[in-house]
Amino acid sequence: MIFESFRLRHLLVRQWRNHPGRALATALSVAVAVGAVVATWASADASRVGYRRLTEVLDGTPSIDISARAGGRFDVGELPKLADIPGVRAVVPLFFRPTLLRVGEKRVREIAVGVDAETLAATGLLKLTSGTACVGPDETVLGAALAEGLGKSVGDEVLFFARRGVRRLTVTGIADPASLRWFADGAGVVVDIVALEQMSNALGLVDRVRVALEPNASRPAVLETAGRRLPETLVAEIPAGRASMAEDVLHSADLGLDFVTGLTVAMAWFIVGNAMLMNVTERRRSLSLVRVLGASAGQIRGFITIEAALLGTLGALVGAGLGLAAARPISASISRALQAPVSEMVVAPLIVPLAVLMGTLVAIAAAWWPAREAAQIDPLEGLSQAPAPSHQQVSWRLLGAALALWAFSAVMLGLVLAERVPPRAAVPAG
Repeated sequence: MIFESFRLRHLLVRQWRNHPGRALATALSVAVAVGAVVATWASADASRVGYRRLTEVLDGTPSIDISARAGGRFDVGELPKLADIPGVRAVVPLFFRPTLLRVGEKRVREIAVGVDAETLAATGLLKLTSGTACVGPDETVLGAALAEGLGKSVGDEVLFFARRGVRRLTVTGIADPASLRWFADGAGVVVDIVALEQMSNALGLVDRVRVALEPNASRPAVLETAGRRLPETLVAEIPAGRASMAEDVLHSADLGLDFVTGLTVAMAWFIVGNAMLMNVTERRRSLSLVRVLGASAGQIRGFITIEAALLGTLGALVGAGLGLAAARPISASISRALQAPVSEMVVAPLIVPLAVLMGTLVAIAAAWWPAREAAQIDPLEGLSQAPAPSHQQVSWRLLGAALALWAFSAVMLGLVLAERVPPRAAVPAG
């Protein structure tokens, strides 16, 4: 047969040479789809890093709370051993008491927290900007903001009003407010826990026990293990306020980023599928002519599949590079928006090879149905139904309008990334 001397690869090269725009448009569609997925994926990873940094600031030191199930204070002797649970950094009993500080004629209502300040300072959980931790019954550590407001520094004295009367306390240290946040719950006065319990006639009682965790520890796992060890009168829970808000923020961010990534993948499927369908539909006449010359249905399917694999791989390689290039300014913009340090973008090693592989496979899968239809149609029917090839050249006005729209989109996206305009201004560009 005439087609037996025909090489499909020669036909493929000739069609690309005669109609380079069609092949480039198909490859460009794959590149846009893969680039969008890579940019979204890498930017989503950068967003997660930014959100984690933000939640670390909100959460401070990750921890769980042990408190009385019925509320109120409980005897610290009821607490079982928790320090040996994997991921536990420190077990910190806490005793809170509202108090009144007097400095000269100034009186300030404050909350005092009783804690083993010396141990916390030694483990790095309490950071002092000056001085040392309080260890004696007549010593205290003040938060930096409170000390500045009172005009006090290390070595000064304050009058501390307690249940057993007024106690004169010496300021031995000034605490960094960030290190107080995770355990003090708004308290600005730190006193040794035994001393504060004695001043309050509540020796041996605590309001709660805060269990500090290692940075990489699994809070749900520690929470579950601690809950199994506790008696019925005690309960383990995540601290209310900053910690729970931080976890809610991170969980909501993960859901939103997963949705955006999934939506981008679905859009990529649509773009590639539409490009492959148009690529085959426009060549119905030439494919039917090849069938008339003796090509089998299997050869037509193989021809279209090979072309889809080649164009898909080429487009995926280009798209992966473009996606990484686009991800860098997007990631930097996200870091600035979250007030997180702008660091070098770290790309997961599997993103690029997986994106190239998926781009190629999606192109092949998208070409399967058009290839099947092209192989099944009767050659003579395909010749009669297919429109005659158009020799009309592309209008320069149309090309100019398309380039102008692309330029407008690029400018709008650049202004959004530079934070010159709000994010909603990127909707027309999309």
